[in-house]
Amino acid sequence: MKIKITEEVKRILTVSEMSVVRRIRSEMVEEDLLSYCRMAARVAGGCDFNGMCEIFDESAEIAKNFRIWDGIEEGTGQLDVWIRFMAYDGLNTVLRIGVYLTDLWKVTGYNNDEIKQFMYVDRFERVNEVFGKG
Repeated sequence: MKIKITEEVKRILTVSEMSVVRRIRSEMVEEDLLSYCRMAARVAGGCDFNGMCEIFDESAEIAKNFRIWDGIEEGTGQLDVWIRFMAYDGLNTVLRIGVYLTDLWKVTGYNNDEIKQFMYVDRFERVNEVFGKG
């Protein structure tokens, strides 16, 4: 996965953290962003168990997560990867989701409600099937 560094994050990173950021980005290059998006969509209730939904507009960026310490690996401190994307269930719901990678690593299938508390989820649903029908 390609991990971006936004201008906002550049303002809050220290010089010593930049070497850690480079290490995280190089180690995560082989990770599959789409599979993490599908996992997050299942946790949020936007995909079925098989991950059947359309994922689009996905991205990953370096972020600070103040709930962790060395969550990615030793020496990473509060650095994490923020994943954001949109998911469409193919029927009538679109989700806009944001989640920390370290939270996704904690998913067991039995703790979805706990993990969902730390996710950003906007749900958009179609209310009427056809407008003006009558």
